[in-house]
Amino acid sequence: MKKFGVLLVLGLILSVSASAQYKVNKQKYNYKDYESQQGDPYNPIVLGGASLLLPGLGQIMADEVLRGSYFILGAVGGCVLLYNGTKKYIDSGLVLGGEEALQGLGTMMIGAAIFLTVQIWAMIDAMRVAKVNSMALRDQASNFKILPYLGNVSNSDKLVAGLTLQIQLD
Repeated sequence: MKKFGVLLVLGLILSVSASAQYKVNKQKYNYKDYESQQGDPYNPIVLGGASLLLPGLGQIMADEVLRGSYFILGAVGGCVLLYNGTKKYIDSGLVLGGEEALQGLGTMMIGAAIFLTVQIWAMIDAMRVAKVNSMALRDQASNFKILPYLGNVSNSDKLVAGLTLQIQLD
């Protein structure tokens, strides 16, 4: 078990150094300025949906592993409180007037509120991370592309295959 924990921490440290660096990118790019383009590396809807299923998964898919891990830990904390509150409520005999039942019910409600808050926050955050990191990666992309070509050459009926160079001037 200790080996697994050490490997997990080492993996997190290594992945943080290779992350898309949302913290830096958000200083330069505003998620509100995002317009979807073909070829964007991160789809906000897909990553938001992933974080809706498992809080933090969208951030991890956007190469923000440490950020996603925080959301996972928050969701797990909410689930633990929800479980402990439910267990205490059931073990108290479901007596509504009993003090243990009220404590269990309160812990259960706090756990559910924490989990739902983390889940919604993770979904919104994953969409923002996807937008900002996509805009940053677009700017880092080169201004030229080499693409395949299949077509006719002028004044000829021959079919020609080859490569074309597309240069984008800003």
